[in-house]
Amino acid sequence: MKSEDTFWLCVVVSLICAMAVDASAFGVGDTVKAIANTNVRTGPSTSYAEIRDPDYPGTARAGTVGKITAGPQTANSYTWWRVDFGPGLYMGWAVQDGLQATASSQPPVARVALTLYVYEGSVSGPLILGARVTGQDGGGSNFDQTTNISGYMTIYGTPGTWRFTATKDSYHPNSWSQGISSTGTRYAFLQKLPTPPQSPILIKGQPFL
Repeated sequence: MKSEDTFWLCVVVSLICAMAVDASAFGVGDTVKAIANTNVRTGPSTSYAEIRDPDYPGTARAGTVGKITAGPQTANSYTWWRVDFGPGLYMGWAVQDGLQATASSQPPVARVALTLYVYEGSVSGPLILGARVTGQDGGGSNFDQTTNISGYMTIYGTPGTWRFTATKDSYHPNSWSQGISSTGTRYAFLQKLPTPPQSPILIKGQPFL
C-alpha cells in the first residue's frame, strides 16, 4: 500500500472513531438537561425551522430537563439528538453541545392538565364562548387559548403559580394568579360592560327616544 493511501486511510479511520466517541455521549432513553438556551428544531440540521409549539418559549432554557428519544444524527458539524423536553412539554432536535447528561434519579417535571371554564358574572351565569385566555404556567411557558363552544378550554403546563388574563369583546378583562399543583378544573369570570345609553334622535326639532 502506498504511503499516501495509508495516510488518507488513517485520516478516515480517525474521523470515524472521533464521530463514534462523540455520538456515544448519550443514548436513547437518557435524561439530559440544557446547559444553555438551546434552539429546538423540527429536524437534525440548522436548515430545519424551529418547532412551533404553544409551550415552546423560543429556546429550551438552561436547566430544562428532557429525555432522548432519537439520534444521533450528524449535520452542519454538529451532533443532533431528538429530545422530549419536560418531558411532555415540547419535542424536537437539539445539538449535543447544548445538552448535558443528568442523573437518571432526577424526577422529570410533571405536566398537569387544567380545564378552565369561563362564565359571565358567576358560576350561575352563562358560559362564554370564544373567550381568550393568555398567560404563563408554573414553568414560565406561555399559553394562548380560546374557550370552545362548550365554554371551556384545556391547558397543559408545569405545576406552580400560573398567571392568567381573560378577555372578550364587550367584557371587562380579568387578570389573576393561581396556584396549580395537579390536574383539575378551575373557573374564571368576566363582567359584562354596561350598554352605553342611546342618543335621542331628533325629528322636526323634537326628541325621539
